Amino acid sequence: MPVSYTAEEVRAMDPVGVLGALMSRPADVYPLYDRLRETALNYLSPLGIRFLTGYEGINALLRSPAFVQADVAGDPRFADSSWLRVRRLTLLFANPPQHTRLRALVSRAFTAKAVEELRSATQKFVDAHLDRCAELEVFDLVADLGAHLPTEVITTMLGIDERDAASVASWAHAVARATSMWCDDETLAAADTATDGFMDLIGGLLEERRRQPGADMLTALLHAQEGDERLTPQEIQLLAMTLLVAGTETSTKLISTGVMHLLQHPGEVAKLQRDPGLLKPAVEELLRFDAPINASMIRVATEDTEIAGAPVGGGEQVVAFIGAGNRDPEAFDQPNRLWIDRPNPRPHLSFGNGAHFCLGSALARMQAGIVLRSLLVDRLPDLRLKPDERIEYLEDFPPLRGAARVLVCPGERGDR
Repeated sequence: MPVSYTAEEVRAMDPVGVLGALMSRPADVYPLYDRLRETALNYLSPLGIRFLTGYEGINALLRSPAFVQADVAGDPRFADSSWLRVRRLTLLFANPPQHTRLRALVSRAFTAKAVEELRSATQKFVDAHLDRCAELEVFDLVADLGAHLPTEVITTMLGIDERDAASVASWAHAVARATSMWCDDETLAAADTATDGFMDLIGGLLEERRRQPGADMLTALLHAQEGDERLTPQEIQLLAMTLLVAGTETSTKLISTGVMHLLQHPGEVAKLQRDPGLLKPAVEELLRFDAPINASMIRVATEDTEIAGAPVGGGEQVVAFIGAGNRDPEAFDQPNRLWIDRPNPRPHLSFGNGAHFCLGSALARMQAGIVLRSLLVDRLPDLRLKPDERIEYLEDFPPLRGAARVLVCPGERGDR
């Protein structure tokens, strides 16, 4: 049974405060979000970090030029950490003017057409996994599908040999774990090793593409131009790292945890099976209901300003709880209800907003849509959760949120 909190309990939390409660009980974040929202939409925690929980305030923060991504250079491990040095320069964590320049150039290569060209390959990957899974009495949506598909799509996009896919998947997981606001030394060391391996792989591929261009994103990035500006080889490596961080673990969680939520609401599955035209709104509702990135990175105010009705001083740190904003009753009717044909839905916050709006949102949506249709409409309409299976959430929060394992039974139909 989910835990609940009173506003008084929120105020009385010990020095690890709200984050401690969230990290120790990852399955129960939404009741705490509710109490935080009732306590203060802009909540100053005992750690000195402000937490935002309301839709409007979070949207304002994400769009505001008065806030920038926190600089990890202050971490005492920065000089010795490959990952922290690379992280600072990636599109996800960079600030203007570097972010503005990189975003303009990568947009020349990362187009809707480039994403759509991956649709056929994505469908083949899904079909191959389901051919195998349909023969099993029980399979895991995380380990048997969600953990593989996004890496396969990203490696195809970048033109990485399939023989390197297993290494790339391992590196993606290691780096994603190190995006946490508080990363321990062991996790950071694994991310450093992963960063070195991936950057070396991409560096070698760029040398090959200069000699022999291919039909892949690396070749497109080599030729991307905005006026007289071009990307340097190091910048292309950093953009490939951005795709690895933003496009794998997040999509894994959207696919596996999203299907889990649908299976917990059989009425919504029945709607989707009656009307596959609901696939797109179903993906958007799953993104709203339980966002794979449930919290923003720390933002720092560059000047005195105001967010969610409260003053924020220059230099103060702010975190937006994306999952809380997506379930704000002021923004969404019956916010705790999964409702794939939700009338007049507002845009969710799961891909961010403003300058850092997720560049790979179309890619994530495409993969999720193919998985939902293939699993629940075309291939395994009798799919169900394994009876009496306890769902455990990963301890990657913040910022990531997703189930560690989702065991399912395919039922009788597995034909195409």
